[in-house]
Amino acid sequence: MSTLRSQGTYLREVAQRAQLLLNSLLEPHEPARFNTHGKISDVWVVPQTAISWPPHLFTHEEFSKDHIEVAEILEKFIESTSGIVDLLHKTKIGVWSTLTRRVSSTANQQFESAATELENLLANPELQVQLSRVTEYLRRYDRAESAYKSGVHHFLVENQDSPYGKAVRSSLASAMQLPEVCIDNLSKEYVRPAILLCEQLRAHPLSPWTLQRKALQAENKIIQCRALALLSSLSIDSLSQVTSERVSVTAIKRQGITSVAEIISRSVEDLEQIPGVGQQTAKRVKAAAQTLYSEALAQPLSTLGSEQSTELEALLNILYHYGRSREALSDELDRIDRLEWYLQPVITHEKALWRSIPPAYFVIYSKGSGGHNTAYLQFIDDISWANIALSIPDLLSEGQGSVDIWKDYCERPAHYQSLWSAIRGNDQTPYSQSGLSSETLERIRALKLNTSLLRDVFLRGYQSFGAKFVIVQRKVILGDEMGLGKTVQAIAAAAHVTAEKSFENRIKILIIVPASLMTNWAREWEKFCNIPVQIAHGENKQKAVAQWNDTAGALIVTYDGARTMRLLGATVVIIDEAHYIKNPEAKRSRAVSRIIAESEYALLLSGTPLENRIEEFCTLVSYLDSHCAISAPRLASAFKAHIAHLYLRRNQGDVLDELPEKIDHTEWVELSAEDEHLYRQAVHERNWMLMRRVAMLAARPDCAKMERLIDIVKEAESAGKNVIIFSYFRSVLERIEKDLGEYVAGSITADVPPQRRQQLIDELGNTGRHVLLLQIVAGGVGLNIQKASVVIFTEAQVKPTLVDQAIARAHRMGQRDPVTVYRLFGADTVDERLTALLEHKRAVFDNYARDAEAAEVFDAVDVSEGELARNIIELEHDRLQIDN
Repeated sequence: MSTLRSQGTYLREVAQRAQLLLNSLLEPHEPARFNTHGKISDVWVVPQTAISWPPHLFTHEEFSKDHIEVAEILEKFIESTSGIVDLLHKTKIGVWSTLTRRVSSTANQQFESAATELENLLANPELQVQLSRVTEYLRRYDRAESAYKSGVHHFLVENQDSPYGKAVRSSLASAMQLPEVCIDNLSKEYVRPAILLCEQLRAHPLSPWTLQRKALQAENKIIQCRALALLSSLSIDSLSQVTSERVSVTAIKRQGITSVAEIISRSVEDLEQIPGVGQQTAKRVKAAAQTLYSEALAQPLSTLGSEQSTELEALLNILYHYGRSREALSDELDRIDRLEWYLQPVITHEKALWRSIPPAYFVIYSKGSGGHNTAYLQFIDDISWANIALSIPDLLSEGQGSVDIWKDYCERPAHYQSLWSAIRGNDQTPYSQSGLSSETLERIRALKLNTSLLRDVFLRGYQSFGAKFVIVQRKVILGDEMGLGKTVQAIAAAAHVTAEKSFENRIKILIIVPASLMTNWAREWEKFCNIPVQIAHGENKQKAVAQWNDTAGALIVTYDGARTMRLLGATVVIIDEAHYIKNPEAKRSRAVSRIIAESEYALLLSGTPLENRIEEFCTLVSYLDSHCAISAPRLASAFKAHIAHLYLRRNQGDVLDELPEKIDHTEWVELSAEDEHLYRQAVHERNWMLMRRVAMLAARPDCAKMERLIDIVKEAESAGKNVIIFSYFRSVLERIEKDLGEYVAGSITADVPPQRRQQLIDELGNTGRHVLLLQIVAGGVGLNIQKASVVIFTEAQVKPTLVDQAIARAHRMGQRDPVTVYRLFGADTVDERLTALLEHKRAVFDNYARDAEAAEVFDAVDVSEGELARNIIELEHDRLQIDN
């Protein structure tokens, strides 16, 4: 019996350990965690003590290939031995009873039955096979756990090619949300100069980081002053509105105290000294006033404003030096920023970490193709630079100078507002309303946008955020309100991907747009980006596609082209006016869907707030994430949260602080075949006026300009914006009124009397009709139309001053919203010729006479229409090879 019980006891111990192993295998496989406040980037300097490893990391690796089979055998073994504890207990009682001779016949039978059952269990061949396999599993389990207890850090560098070392790298890669990482040791002595440099810059009085802290302190003073000014205008009668308790202020008012600000300046004890005011009343009044004060203080300083004050001038002075310091460090600012990112985990805890053993940090970085990583090479270069950069703080003291701060602010308000937005970090996107997870936000913020392939473009904060959102999330919809620069965000994202991944393979960018927008996209691309672009349109479209397939770069195609042409392996796909594929059954929708599925990055652009049209939006979502579209809730608020990871929309009011701002869009519309036919006929007839307006005369849907105009009007309606449309020609306005129908509030021409003009302006937007048509020579001057924030010109004007005056109808004092101006110009038409010929004269005016107000100045800009007409007609005759 002793031998039998010993074998049973061993079996019980094996079963107990098998249960521990099974529990370990069934636990979720969590990644490593970084115990630091730093933000994760592609290269990170991390002390050993800053990494928390998940339990059973090596056990998961040990059984990674056969964990399902192992778990099944462990479960069978545990089930087979489930009665072992009870059998051991019964045999133990039986042995004790036999020794003490205190056993009844019934107990003896139970003892013998338990002994027999235990003997049969131990002799079971199937159990013996299970025991053999479980014993081997436990041996592997012990090996894995022993390695884990000896220190995971031993496998970071020395044994990183072992299975456990690979598990360590995989765990870190998951934590950093990277496909794969590499790890190196880094001597603390090599890092020390970089840490000291960062500390010096943080402490320097003129460094951007110090000035940022000072600016935020200055903001608090301004907020306090503005809060007290607000409370000075609030009667103490308003205190009853912020508390459910009864508040009597009659006695206080008798003392001449009338505003909430006066309550704030007094203590409870002071209030108690007023006749008729008891302790309870004093406390309630003070608490209510403090509530209002706290609410006023909670309002951030989003705009600098126009009210001059000592506090605001102090902030402006800080902003001035902030801008100068960034200029002084411009050559090395990105390098210093990168050092801050690399070393964030160690800077805040430097003293404690410097005493830790061993005297090294781990450098963790993402692994590129073939083990190459440009970010890591940049890191080595940055750390090496920090070892010799001894004079950087001295640069901050040079050339700061002084300036009449208020005058400079009045002349450059947008510049100071941009600096302020950069300091506050709120010029990217309204994070609190974005619906993105904190992890996603951290990844977006951590990403450093590579702008090496961009040119002549300064991305605003929210535009940079939008581009990084595309890069991090890979397949998304960008639904920014019109005028916020969706095109430049798309270009920036594509340029980043090309710059970062070009060492891996050829990056191919495919841009799918309506035919009327091809020329405009090509011009925008060439203006802002160094990546070569091809246009797959016209006679050379097959050649352009073939060249793109062979050499990569960017290719612009129409929706029909995307359906009919052979387009191979696009890395980045940009789809403009994405509502063109809202019908999933359409052939072009199916073609574009396949292209999206095969791409690594996909960006759908739409300025319409599609979250209000859930069915259409779900179709677009399905192209990016079919599961997300299928499971999307129909409640609007829940729907927005559900699709937040792939949809980004900002309104102008959310991201443009310096209002009103004028946002110009010159859209070069590609004419349809019918447009081209009518235009050639007008040129042949040498009919100058017909040449100017003919691109607006073809019947729908063959009038490319009209189709684009309708898109803009509908987009504006969706955003609740009023639109004014200018044309030189009555016939164009009549055609627009006919096609827009119920959108139009009226038309102002030279025949409309002044009183009626004002009535039409007053009616704009009040009756659901949000479009007003104006003949530019009649409605371009003398009218105030601040309620409109979208301005459209249907053709180029001969006199630039007419355009300026027309825009000023909406973009003027009293306008609360940014004004978006669209110039719809026909590509390769009189619009283009006219614009080019007037550009030089406009530049001369801007350089020398912009501030002049004399009527003669306008004549210096305008030129003879007859002379222009003759020149342009001849140029167009030659270009189109039309016989005289």
